[in-house]
Amino acid sequence: MIDKIIAYSHHYKVDKHATVTLSRPPVDYSTGEELEVGSLWLDGFRQISGQKAYSNHDIVNITIEKKMIKAIFNPNKIIWGDKGGTLTHTQLIDSFRQVEQIVISRGIDVTFYDLKLSRIDLCKDIETTYNFERYIPALKLISPVYMPNDIPRIKKGSFLMSNRSRQYHFYDKGAQSSQGDSSKNRVRCEVRFMNNKSVINSLGISTLGDLKDLSVFNTLSNTYRTILEEDFFRSKISKIRVKAFDSDVELLQLLKKAHPNKAFDYFLFFKLLTGKPPIQLDDLIVLMKECGYAKTTIHTKRKLFQDLEKITSTSNSPGRVRFSVLLKELHDKLIN
Repeated sequence: MIDKIIAYSHHYKVDKHATVTLSRPPVDYSTGEELEVGSLWLDGFRQISGQKAYSNHDIVNITIEKKMIKAIFNPNKIIWGDKGGTLTHTQLIDSFRQVEQIVISRGIDVTFYDLKLSRIDLCKDIETTYNFERYIPALKLISPVYMPNDIPRIKKGSFLMSNRSRQYHFYDKGAQSSQGDSSKNRVRCEVRFMNNKSVINSLGISTLGDLKDLSVFNTLSNTYRTILEEDFFRSKISKIRVKAFDSDVELLQLLKKAHPNKAFDYFLFFKLLTGKPPIQLDDLIVLMKECGYAKTTIHTKRKLFQDLEKITSTSNSPGRVRFSVLLKELHDKLIN
């Protein structure tokens, strides 16, 4: 499913009667004077200057800033509203036509299908066995490709991992929906491509016009599954390049040598995916000491495990569930 789209161009014209609003320039609070702003477009020979201009509509937000026009819209929401649904290619093109008509009606002249994609979100909704909050501790153990070691951003009903080019966002869609359908455990996973280079490299497309191609549209769902399989869940253990080992110490030492910054995460995830017996906190501390980890690293990992234990053993939790079971459920329902 295609969710949010942001598309832009540096080539546009704005009619002198265009329905756009110019925002006031920023103010220097020390002097009270407005700061100088750049040109947004030409009206004949006259430059129209401002910090930015915008024109908002129910189905698209248009922004002009730094000599660039951006259209921000959600094709799925245009067609299905808040209830959501599976978008067909015909419906996608229909949503494009609606957005293009709004842009034209606002007095903006731009070649719509030449707009470059600076963001596109692919997503899938699934029904889970448990409330989404129970999956967050398990998701903390995931170590996606090219993601920083920073702690993910977690809010109530939301889990986000990000870098400059890509984001993985899991959240409680049932709680977010204006329909208020909390009777089902509905979780959405969004894979967000956050700039034009990321869109090109990951999806093989660059402009809105590329999405008019039916074959391109049909490959998006496969691309979504492949990225989750290989880049997020990293289910193919061969990527870790682990040789035969006789003990946890040997395994962690091999991983530490091959992947110094990710060895601990790979070690835990390997045990989860292969169904190996879980490791206790005390044993884990001894293991890290034997493998030469610094005291600060051991302290950080100890605190992480203690926090996870607190979350998963709360009195209102209907029984504990192994992280491997929770991750496997998310993996299988998102990828199959």
